[in-house]
Amino acid sequence: MDNKKIDFVFGIHCHQPVGNFSHVFEDCYRKSYLPFIEMVRKHPGIRISFHYCGILLKWFGENHPEFLRMLKEMVDSGQAEAIGGGIYEPILPSIPEEDQAAQIRLMSSLLREKLGCSPKGAWLAERVWEPHLPRALRAAGIDFTLVDDHHFRLAGLNDRDIHGYFTTEEEGMPLSIFPINEKLRYLVPFKGIDQVLEFFEQTLRQDLRQDLRHGSQSEENGDPRLITLVDDGEKFGVWPGTHKWVYEEGWLVKFLQLLDENPWIRTLTLSEAMRKHLSRGMIYLPPGSYKEMLEWSKGFWRNFLVKYPESNNLHKKMLFVSAKVRELKDLPGNAAFRQARDELLQGQCNDPYWHGIFGGLYLNYLRGACYSHLIHAEAIADKELRGGREDWVSVEETDLNKDGKPEVILSNSALSAVISPFSGGQMFELDYKAGPYFNFTDTMTRRFEEYHAKIRESARGGREGGVKSIHEMFKLKTEGLEELLKYDLYRRVSLIDHFLREGMDIPAFRDSPPVTGFIFSPYAYRIKKDRNGAGVEMSREEGGISVEKTVMLGKQGSALSAGYIISNRAREEKHFIFGVEFNLTLLAGNDPKRYFEIPGAALEDSSLASTGETAGAGEVRLIDGWQGLCLSLSFREKPVVWRFPIYTVTQSESGIEQTYQGSTILPHWKISIPPGGKWENEIILEIKKL
Repeated sequence: MDNKKIDFVFGIHCHQPVGNFSHVFEDCYRKSYLPFIEMVRKHPGIRISFHYCGILLKWFGENHPEFLRMLKEMVDSGQAEAIGGGIYEPILPSIPEEDQAAQIRLMSSLLREKLGCSPKGAWLAERVWEPHLPRALRAAGIDFTLVDDHHFRLAGLNDRDIHGYFTTEEEGMPLSIFPINEKLRYLVPFKGIDQVLEFFEQTLRQDLRQDLRHGSQSEENGDPRLITLVDDGEKFGVWPGTHKWVYEEGWLVKFLQLLDENPWIRTLTLSEAMRKHLSRGMIYLPPGSYKEMLEWSKGFWRNFLVKYPESNNLHKKMLFVSAKVRELKDLPGNAAFRQARDELLQGQCNDPYWHGIFGGLYLNYLRGACYSHLIHAEAIADKELRGGREDWVSVEETDLNKDGKPEVILSNSALSAVISPFSGGQMFELDYKAGPYFNFTDTMTRRFEEYHAKIRESARGGREGGVKSIHEMFKLKTEGLEELLKYDLYRRVSLIDHFLREGMDIPAFRDSPPVTGFIFSPYAYRIKKDRNGAGVEMSREEGGISVEKTVMLGKQGSALSAGYIISNRAREEKHFIFGVEFNLTLLAGNDPKRYFEIPGAALEDSSLASTGETAGAGEVRLIDGWQGLCLSLSFREKPVVWRFPIYTVTQSESGIEQTYQGSTILPHWKISIPPGGKWENEIILEIKKL
């Protein structure tokens, strides 16, 4: 046993999303990033590999350049190896291959600039793997990557064979793949040092038993077992309770001492491991990720794009903008292309594209940040592709969200709107392109999540175990949250046509609106364009009532008009309440600089999180003092206006919380139309700078 060893690759992956708050970066730096590296540097004999996403590397350079100097010293001394990847941490298989290459190459360039090294390995965001990745990675100069050992189980290997590293290929381009040990991932840093040591000793005993069965495989005659653990750096100080455990109670000191005091555990960087070990052979891995991610996504990451239309819209917007940006490459000069490409790549940051146990897609500021970068990239591309002209308007019929049915995109230099004739003639995207760049319809629909059952169980007093686990894990009371667990019958978008019941009030409409074919069914449509503007005319008839809806955008300015003609095709007079629902967001429901304004009305509570009714409103304004914007809805025929907030109930690292996702504005009119008669109105939606 004395001549037996284990080779151990130890490392961390650290990431913060595009659009996260600066205080979160600083808090993570103080609690985790800095103390971890300071402590590891005191043990120069221990080799580590580290991956800091490009977002963090740039933040370090602007806020803590001394930290980059520490990392560079570790790289220069050979104690550490820097791992590359996508500079803005995208899910690589979900973005165009040309963008994959750009993400990886820009990250490699950033590492050369900041740390003076050229990475040979790439970190895969969320360890999402698809079989075509080797081609893109190798083309960008990458030799190896890492995924969870669960990927290898999916390929049919058993646990005793999942160690070392393997080789795969695509179109003959080979790539080495290291399996991250799942057992060790759950031990470090959450269990005692004795349990970690027991893991290594048990692994060594397994090797000895294999030697006895198959003949001597000592280090002189074969490689020692190679075990890899590279996992979230935030586990070392940021996750709840870990700063006290890891640093104040000394877990990390004990762990590093364990590695120092047991020379039979030899630490290597990933590149050193490849030099000292041969590949264990060929393997082809199916699409996968870590085990929890596969549970959340029902086995395949792209299923998030099916479960959440909001994620799909963001993703397809990204693909749409990516195609526009690629067109710039052929134009003279590359400055605009480089700027637009960087904005595009930032909009590919993975966090708001999916949802697991924490935040993700439900965090409106992360969605908003990605949309902002994508809209900025689109604005740059539009300006360059049209030679700097601002007096233009386009109407494009295309299947933007790739659901097999076309949408209509209206666009000019200041505004872009996406209308879905096949989904009630509704508008699910409204982008302001004149800067600041913002999607006013980036709202979220309330839908069931598995952890909602725990909230209900807790509110009822629940079984022991279910209640205990939620309180122990999140340290949070759930009283009052159960009443927010309401689910929408349709997507919370805009230009949703409603026929309301007499006597319906705001709570009833918010939680149980009447459902008609005007919400879910297709509208017949045709494209309309003249010298003044472009738009789409849509119509639908049901129950003797015909609704004609025409949405138009002019060549200049940021005003969108929605004209309505409602006709009575029946033989008797029709009496009803007609409303048009808008769901809009300015990100924060209780920010004093973001609020409602209704000319002529004194609002007791003007916050975006307020609920109220205003009769005879000629205009409703949503004011954003931070961005200097005002979104105005004005009406030819004055309606009664309802307003109320939409909250989702989600999990976060801090516990169960409600998240403001937008405000619903419902102008509605009480209408009587005789047989053969009609009612006309027009709504103007305009975005103005303050």
